[in-house]
Parts: sequence; structure tokens; C-alpha cells
Amino acid sequence: MFRFPLATAVLLVFAAALWTLPAGSASAAAESEAAPGPTSFMALPPIVANLYTEEHFQRFLSLEMSIELADPADEAAIENAMPRILDLIQAYLRDVAPEDLDSSAGMYDLRRNLLHRIRLGVPPVEVSDVLFQEILTQ
Repeated sequence: MFRFPLATAVLLVFAAALWTLPAGSASAAAESEAAPGPTSFMALPPIVANLYTEEHFQRFLSLEMSIELADPADEAAIENAMPRILDLIQAYLRDVAPEDLDSSAGMYDLRRNLLHRIRLGVPPVEVSDVLFQEILTQ
């Protein structure tokens, strides 16, 4: 009795699935993913926050950033929620230690956490990204 290896069977199933796809459906799906809708960038007010330290002197973070919105019509909702957004950001930044910002991984975590808090402040709005214009610690 002849046995097909598992890899051969998987390859045959995959080839059969590709063969049954209508012509052009893969390219149409790729085109729809490649052409995103209009986006909008909105600057947030500059933020200055005390960083968490156990030392006798204060450390500060000055931050200027923009957010990317999936729909330009959402700018009004962001303006209306700006006090809540700034409060969420300030509360988070007070728990950030200066050492947390020393590496590229720390900057990635800062971006990820800020994006999470901004999304919490405006749940119906789709905020795609946080873009830093200036980051200064002293």
C-alpha cells in the first residue's frame, strides 16, 4: 500500500483550494487591503509630566505628539474628549520611571500604552497610531 506523507497531502489540499478560486479574487482582495481610506492626523497639546523617581530630585518628561485617526470626521469627537484623554495620559506618565524611556523597547512601550489610554478615552473613535514629534526628559 502506498502512503502519502503528510506534507504532500497538505500541499495537494492547498493546490486544490487555489485551483477552485475564481480568477482575480486574490488580486481584488489584495487591492482592497492596499488602498486604505483617508486618514487624518491631529496634534495633541504639549504635555509636561513628572516622572516617577525615588530620588530627591524631580525628573520631567516633555512630550509633543499627534494621533492618527482612521476617519477625519472623528476630529470633533477627539476635541470633545480632550480633557479625558489628557487626564488618562497624565495619570499614566506619573507612573513611568526615567529608566523606562532609556531604550527603544521603552519608547515602543510608551507609544503602545499611550495609544491604549487614548483609545480608552474615546471608545467609538478609531485611533490608529501615536506619532511622537518631540520627547525630552530632564
